[in-house]
Amino acid sequence: MSPTLPAQRYWDDVAVGDAIPGFDLPLDWSRMAMQVSGSQDFYPVHHDPDFARAYLTSLPDVARIAGFYMGPDGYTWGREFVSTEPDAPRQLVIRKMWYSFFLWGRLAFEPALPNTRFQQVLAARFPGIASGDLFVFPSHSETFGNVTLEAMASGVPTIAFDYGAAREHLHDGLHGAALALDDDAGFIEAVTRIAVDDRRRKAMAEAGRRSVASLHPPQVAQDFDVMLRSLALRRLDESLVLA
Repeated sequence: MSPTLPAQRYWDDVAVGDAIPGFDLPLDWSRMAMQVSGSQDFYPVHHDPDFARAYLTSLPDVARIAGFYMGPDGYTWGREFVSTEPDAPRQLVIRKMWYSFFLWGRLAFEPALPNTRFQQVLAARFPGIASGDLFVFPSHSETFGNVTLEAMASGVPTIAFDYGAAREHLHDGLHGAALALDDDAGFIEAVTRIAVDDRRRKAMAEAGRRSVASLHPPQVAQDFDVMLRSLALRRLDESLVLA
């Protein structure tokens, strides 16, 4: 349920000493899950042109707003803080988050710019992603492996070991190949077999893209909400039985 917000007030409408009315914000598992996943990798503010366009076109008129802030919250964002080489100069945040800046900068001036323009820019910057024949992911130690889903969403047949994201979303023989964790020989065989089968790879690419099309943050949060509620009900049932 959406919160009931007070009437919108602008800077010129408020004087020193005025009481600002508050509002209640319902907190549910979906909202909590969305906030937990609100990182630059998952939150739509960073990569979704439809989200950015809707936000920008709903801003107050230019007479009431000077602009909007871009960049990470909470710290000076000249260079990022996370680096595997702490003694080397860290990359500029504007370079790391180039797509987010490009997305909001262009749509701020031209909200009607079609999504195909952003797709073209991404394809030009990363020419080997969607045009790849196979995504081969031989890791034995990933906790989940978002790259598996990213490859499938890009329409690239994927070969990975059967755990993490692959176990949940990669169906062996349909989207690529999912091998037992200790089957290195089978992994290599699957790569060589699928790599030479153009017709099969094309079918796998389309099936993989369709299978992850619903994995948007709101849907993932809703699924997580359902999972948590079912676990809570199961625990409640167990406690009643014990009682």
